[in-house]
Amino acid sequence: MNIDSNTNLRPCTSCQMCAAVCPKNAISISLDNYGFYRPIVNYYKCIDCGICTKYCYKFDKDIASFDIHEIKQSKLYAANVKDMDILSHTTSGGVADVLSHYLYYAGYKCIGVIYDSESDIAKSIVANDEYDLESFRGSKYIQSYTLNALKDLINGCKNEKYAIFGTPCHIYAIHKYLERYNIRDNHILIDLYCHGCPSMNLWKKYLSGLHSNNCLNEETLYSVNFRSKSHGWGRYAIEFSNNNKSKFVSGKTNDEFFNLFFSDMLLNKACHDCKLRDTLRYTDFRLGDFWGREYIFNHNGVSAVSIVTKNAEKVFKQIENKLVFEEKSYESFLNWQSLGKGIHPNPRTRHILLNMLKTNDTTIKECQMEYMKSLSAVGVVKKSAKNVLQHLPNSIISFIKYIYYKV
Repeated sequence: MNIDSNTNLRPCTSCQMCAAVCPKNAISISLDNYGFYRPIVNYYKCIDCGICTKYCYKFDKDIASFDIHEIKQSKLYAANVKDMDILSHTTSGGVADVLSHYLYYAGYKCIGVIYDSESDIAKSIVANDEYDLESFRGSKYIQSYTLNALKDLINGCKNEKYAIFGTPCHIYAIHKYLERYNIRDNHILIDLYCHGCPSMNLWKKYLSGLHSNNCLNEETLYSVNFRSKSHGWGRYAIEFSNNNKSKFVSGKTNDEFFNLFFSDMLLNKACHDCKLRDTLRYTDFRLGDFWGREYIFNHNGVSAVSIVTKNAEKVFKQIENKLVFEEKSYESFLNWQSLGKGIHPNPRTRHILLNMLKTNDTTIKECQMEYMKSLSAVGVVKKSAKNVLQHLPNSIISFIKYIYYKV
């Protein structure tokens, strides 16, 4: 059984712009059985106008392929915010936080992603105040529900300025819409060095396991920090706070959510060969973690900041006094990113895992065990070595990485 679209077109990224632009509200967005947001068309309302296809990645035959020479036309900075409080509460170097605050007070309506603790989903919202801006902090390792924020953008973008933070597929669709109405330069688009988005069923199963093991009580979560720096930058700990502000931080090793996320078995099919992460053509800024040998001994966090357009250069000039930064070459950075690299999960294992995740009869640990069974002997050794490594102090891990990169 094919669990993804069988169309000859590209798989659906579910950027959700199709539903936002539909003049008849004939398209809704909902999670399918496998935990991916999908557009659902009401054919009684649909007038076959084709407007939705104008902003859809699936229908665009001219998406740019990975071109290192084109990418090198942008500037790359390694940067971190000077304010240590902001740095400690953000995922990498805190640049996104500084950007959102500057743009908000410069008169832009800022759209970013928050964790909705009532529904246990990520969703894009328009910031109304400082609290909303702080809720944007931290990467969300699940797909965002963007429809309502996109409708706000469509209704207001001809009269107001917007700054939008999103994944490359979201930013592509927004770029295409703004360009169509010749208002692209009025707005600032910020996307991410993206690896892909997993099934929401993975997140649900993970939360269920934490509740079953009494790691979390039944109180509503107050916040979730997907990349807490409790164990240091890059250790992939998830920090939960409940309404009483008591906290639980996932362990340093064998975290099922990140193990399965980085297995690449559970990503949206559109993420496997996504051309949008391979190009900077549709954004003003691209942000990420500056992984690689340059900052192995930095445990506080460093952002990679690609400055793509003249508008981005102007904005960066306005915030650079809040940052420590230096220009870098892309050769020192791209080897540790997903650009130009396809993802090739084992179809059989992917199918088994997605089916396990959608049922109530399996646990997250059983899903992880199934994944481990699919690995080769070498793969098992590598995975076990990584788990052992994570027990060590950060200084020793950094030294081992240093030796590894040198070799």
